[in-house]
Amino acid sequence: MLYKILFTCLSILLFAPKAEFKQLKNEFSKANEAEEIIVFTQKKDITFAEKTLPKLQIFCKEKNIKLLASDINNGLPEEITTTPCIIFQNSKGRSIFSGRYTDWESLVNFIRSSRFLPIEKAEKDCRTDVFCCKNGRTSLFSLLKITDLTGNVPKNFDQNNFQISINQQFEKSFQQFKKVENACKLKTDRAFYMDIYPYRDKKGIYYFNVALYSQFSCIVPVFENKEIVLQNTDLQALVKDATILLEKEIFQQLANSQIGDAVSFVGSEVPVNDWETLGFGLPKMTENAVIQSNTTIEMPLNFNYGGAINSEIPVLQFRFFLPLDRYVGEIKKISGSMKMLDNQHISSGYFESEMLSLTMGNADFDHKIHEKYIKVPKYPKASFYFEKISLPKPFTINETLNVPITGKMDFMGKVIPLTVNAVFTPEINENQAFVLKVSCRFSLNITENYGIKGPDGPKNASENMDFLMNFVLVHAD
Repeated sequence: MLYKILFTCLSILLFAPKAEFKQLKNEFSKANEAEEIIVFTQKKDITFAEKTLPKLQIFCKEKNIKLLASDINNGLPEEITTTPCIIFQNSKGRSIFSGRYTDWESLVNFIRSSRFLPIEKAEKDCRTDVFCCKNGRTSLFSLLKITDLTGNVPKNFDQNNFQISINQQFEKSFQQFKKVENACKLKTDRAFYMDIYPYRDKKGIYYFNVALYSQFSCIVPVFENKEIVLQNTDLQALVKDATILLEKEIFQQLANSQIGDAVSFVGSEVPVNDWETLGFGLPKMTENAVIQSNTTIEMPLNFNYGGAINSEIPVLQFRFFLPLDRYVGEIKKISGSMKMLDNQHISSGYFESEMLSLTMGNADFDHKIHEKYIKVPKYPKASFYFEKISLPKPFTINETLNVPITGKMDFMGKVIPLTVNAVFTPEINENQAFVLKVSCRFSLNITENYGIKGPDGPKNASENMDFLMNFVLVHAD
């Protein structure tokens, strides 16, 4: 299914203004007052209070991030429809966490990826012909997948009509979910995926194996009918039993899950207030003193990859387009070099990533991606190389240069042309050594170029991934 792949990216946007790149000079191991985490909870959010909140309090104290909380009776922004809800914001924008709050690595990964380029706009994920249940301000969604009938299949059996019939019977049997032609899911709404595996034996008895998946994991189901036999010679009666069982289980998971699927609904009586009214407007950017220089410099001609700009910012992060931006991760191991003819002309460059270091902050997801989708054993590396790039003007200390770099991307055995928008900032570091800080963005259509199907969602969002890199180039000895 389309939702069975999780890794991601940023959209092609204009580069941040010069001031934003200067602020990378800050020490990010402890953030300044411009970073905040907002938490909306209710008394019913017991699992969050016991498993996640204590860790989050310690984390924010260590990183000097302001932790804010509010009683939902004071109101909530329109896009917040369930609790617990975790929001990261700084002067650049705001991001809402969409994941299992008990998965600490995923939460930390969310903070790392959001601090440089938060996603503030609340996008909707709109679908057709889905099952929906409205509870106060909360919308619940359920999507149904029915496999072909196996076992003793009658001659000239029409699998398509069989699946349509089951789908229609589900619609009739649901108690709280209703089939809707068009529905839009907000980031804090919830969805579950129901898989039905029908089988028919020689006596004409139908059997259903069913599985329920959270929107956050397509690998391990949250429920299977391993100890509950679903069988009947009456197919309609069997479908009704399966529908009742799965609908009940969805609400059990929402109420009692210990792995981060439990949420509390937001009642319709909760006032709708914007972020500013609630006192949660975006913090102001902290200005940093940067010594300006207009002096054109003599610089090294050979550079090597020197690692991350700071350990708190991923070197290479990726994200699907909105509204699928919750699928985000990073590649941790990069190498490369760049050569220049002089301080205004690049002669060549080569950068390589180790695909085994790709992570979504969840070991199960990572293994699935490595083995099934990007085939790491066969294609362990991805690379980008380029030649003969002219800069708009010579490098000058502390002055950023926007440079489009056209080269070739080599990934999964296929080489494609690629243009990367790069920003170079030459600086003299604390050791009085010349360094080049580099930030660049690019996007890829993974379906068209590599045959990879993205997560379940709108076509443009599921097929396209965006990347952001932030690293340092140092003088090659």
